Amino acid sequence: MQRLSFIALCVIIGMVVSLACEASSGGIPIKRPSSRAPSKRPGKERDVVGEYRKALNNTEWDIEMTSMSAQGKKVEDTIVFSKGKVFSEGLVSQGFSKTNFTLTPQSTDKVIWETMQTGKDEIVFFRGEISSDLKKMSGVISFQRKGSSEDFSFVSTAKRDVAPPQEE
Repeated sequence: MQRLSFIALCVIIGMVVSLACEASSGGIPIKRPSSRAPSKRPGKERDVVGEYRKALNNTEWDIEMTSMSAQGKKVEDTIVFSKGKVFSEGLVSQGFSKTNFTLTPQSTDKVIWETMQTGKDEIVFFRGEISSDLKKMSGVISFQRKGSSEDFSFVSTAKRDVAPPQEE
């Protein structure tokens, strides 16, 4: 009987504390962290991301970048997805490294990819949107230098499937 009373008391205290927390947050329920690692996604979304990652692997995208600040300044480059990494051919030639990227399906018509590449005195952020049929890409590339930044919008002008690179 004492044990049952103790359990009931614990449940009541837990409910009171929960209500007090909710009331102190303006009536908005507090979202508690789940026990799962934050990187895990529900199974179906994880499968979709895996399918996009596989489809993007070993592709090259020619892009045309247009400065958002300097009128008319256009630059051409190629973005490459290979071995689970992404890189800009122009930036790799300047000493930037190939990096991992994240994929986030947004709807039935596009998927978002994002990454960051670091150089000696510069960081470059990429955010691209790819059509669900994997034929068109557009996005923004932001160059962050000490004391300044420059942003470019980009669109794909061509896409090629390429052979996997030879193992080194």
